[in-house]
Amino acid sequence: MEKNVIVLNELGQQVSLTYPKRAKGLVKSGRAEYINDCAIRLLNALEPTVLDIENMEDTSMSNVICFNSRDFQFDKTCQGKNVGSRMFITDSFGNNVEVFEIGDNAGSWTQIACEKTLEKYTDYVFRFAMTRKTYSMDDGVSQFIIVPEKESLSGDENWDNRYVYNLARNEYKPLINKNVDGKNVKVFEIPFNTEDCDKVRFVFVEQYAVTRIFEAADNEAYEKYPEADRSFFEETKSQIENWIPKDINVSQTLSDAAESLKKAVDKISTTVVSQAKAFTENHIKSEGNTRKGENINASSLQSELALMEDNSSIGFYGCNINQDSDTFDCGNTSDSILIKANGCNVCGQAFAGFVTKLGDGSVLECNGSNVSGYYGNVIHHGGPVDGTKVVLNGSNISESSLARLFSVLGDGCTVDLNGSVVEEEYGDFWYGNPSSGLIINAKESVIPEKVLNKINAKFDDGCVINK
Repeated sequence: MEKNVIVLNELGQQVSLTYPKRAKGLVKSGRAEYINDCAIRLLNALEPTVLDIENMEDTSMSNVICFNSRDFQFDKTCQGKNVGSRMFITDSFGNNVEVFEIGDNAGSWTQIACEKTLEKYTDYVFRFAMTRKTYSMDDGVSQFIIVPEKESLSGDENWDNRYVYNLARNEYKPLINKNVDGKNVKVFEIPFNTEDCDKVRFVFVEQYAVTRIFEAADNEAYEKYPEADRSFFEETKSQIENWIPKDINVSQTLSDAAESLKKAVDKISTTVVSQAKAFTENHIKSEGNTRKGENINASSLQSELALMEDNSSIGFYGCNINQDSDTFDCGNTSDSILIKANGCNVCGQAFAGFVTKLGDGSVLECNGSNVSGYYGNVIHHGGPVDGTKVVLNGSNISESSLARLFSVLGDGCTVDLNGSVVEEEYGDFWYGNPSSGLIINAKESVIPEKVLNKINAKFDDGCVINK
């Protein structure tokens, strides 16, 4: 049996680890009380106990923080887009447990967070279990984030120093990955050190999936269950089999569908005009220039953007792009380029670099992303761009970043803000000179009146806003 129950003194400080049976005995004798299933608190901090002597070495090596749904709340920085609730379920072991279910299949970016006061320069482990059901072909976004909070830094600066663990597609390997009564249960133990911070913020992020997060059972409880090692395709195929009649050959159906799709694509490619064909080829050819689930500094991104030429593309999925330089210069604008940053956390500096790189006829996608604000210097080598399309569906974007986008837009541009939330900031931001033929799509979006007035002031002849 493993020592996996945390023992706290009367002041809430961890003093040792103990066995579940010993913890139960301390509670029964009136010497301690349960804080949760993984922790007890001694009722007299001054009372000596054999636990202190037995486990002092274990304690210094491993402080386990177990997920407790009551510790977490919807993240205020993501207010307005969060989807989910706490609920009690009976798990496969017959225990009634409370889970925090977050996210949906409609693309709502959801974050839950909690803050804990911990010892400085101490090793800890955050332990939790999760199940996740997604219908997104790229498996959406699923992240666990640790934010050490220094009093000397602002909230944005602490956020830029965060540690991100990408849980989707098993990119961060779980400790346990089991098929428990038909559900893929993953148990994670994330190690970290508090360094010189006594407060640490924990954040879970979900998009395009329904995820349940809960306290993990003892490792031994999962031993009897088989490994859940099926690929995403196999998981999706299994879901399809549950939806359709049993007399349909699923493999043949998928094969036929793929063949039909190939024929349709071949037909389209031979009938579209040469300009559209060239655009399509240029914008989907560069699979090798796609990055997923990475932490990226703005300085390295700056170099990548500077190398982009006309008709080139670059893609980021589920990445965290962090600010790390004062001045941002990504070189001359390039025409007909494609930049994708979907499901990402994008610092305002990087977003400003994206928009200043866009030339005529370019496309920028930031669907389901968080775009922070930025007031620093980003060098723009060109004037307003025409015929550009920017897609920000289901995103959170700060007003300063939105203003910088509008400041580079010329005639005949389209901006999609469907289902997005624009966060109002203090200050008077410049949205650029008036432009003709602008189309703004903003259905089910949340846009402050101040921002709407600025957008309307940008309009010249033939402009439309759809709400």
